[in-house]
Amino acid sequence: MNRKALFLSLVLAVLMLPGLNAFAQSWNISVAGSPAGGTLQVKAEGVGEALRRGIKNSNVAVPTSSPAAGLALIGTGKADVAVGASARMAVAAQRGQAPFKKAYKFNLLAFWGADLFMFVATPKAGLKTFGDYVSRKAKDGISVGPKGSGSYQVFDDVAKVHGTNFKAMEAWGAKIHYQYSAPSLELLQDGQIEGLGGLWGQPSARIVDLTNNRKMVWVGLDKAAIDKLGAEFGYEYVKLDSPGDFGYGYKFVNTEPLHTVRMADIIAIRSDLSVDQAYTITKAVFGGQDYLVNVHTSFKALTAANTVALDNASDALNLHEGTKKYFREVGAMK
Repeated sequence: MNRKALFLSLVLAVLMLPGLNAFAQSWNISVAGSPAGGTLQVKAEGVGEALRRGIKNSNVAVPTSSPAAGLALIGTGKADVAVGASARMAVAAQRGQAPFKKAYKFNLLAFWGADLFMFVATPKAGLKTFGDYVSRKAKDGISVGPKGSGSYQVFDDVAKVHGTNFKAMEAWGAKIHYQYSAPSLELLQDGQIEGLGGLWGQPSARIVDLTNNRKMVWVGLDKAAIDKLGAEFGYEYVKLDSPGDFGYGYKFVNTEPLHTVRMADIIAIRSDLSVDQAYTITKAVFGGQDYLVNVHTSFKALTAANTVALDNASDALNLHEGTKKYFREVGAMK
């Protein structure tokens, strides 16, 4: 074999080494699922930067969308990583259940926290639990988050376990608004709504500011509703001795014990990525945890152990083989 042929053979051999040809050229990676503004966008941008830092020759884009749209995008190969969806929404996407019109295939990449259901209202609304709003057939305006968001999903589930839905509520005169937290707070300020809420990571800076500048009540859920949410949709029960338990600076006017729920929040990844590509993305995300914790404290929950535990607990949310490869490498899986 002449020298030229030998050289070409060596080059090809090097390029065939695991993981190298995934980014021998510039690798374009898209992180979808985040709307513009708010904590979720901050966290999504953090994941994007962790990928840039951890993957050489990567061009990482973080387009704005919604959590539901993010899952659809990775399910159709139009994005690589999806953020913002709850485990509840991810299972619905994989099964083709509402709000999705078809089933999408993707894999679990990471557990990155558990968002808490917060429904806050003015004292004028006179609510202790969401059940009060339903039993009274209240007409006060409330904002439940835009369709395709985790907030909308949890409110839809909460309405269902109370035997109703948004269409029925609007029929009795309830003024339901479908807005993210920032425009919802503007509606509250303008007197168009008396309550708002969603499935939010803690602390919610906007709600901290709100309760420090205005009298607000954290409206809980009754135990019967929580039991149904757990049995039917997989929500986890949370009891607080006081709405101020978390110590994040909330100043709600109610101080009695409160019952609510939370849901695992995930990062998902395209199923059709190669093992080496998924491994590289996984390593960059988990290897960047120190940086990510500085972006948002909720990233403290971003651990291999937490993610493996969620994988073991769910029949629907399965890890990509490339993610498993990384977890075995760091001793989180056998």
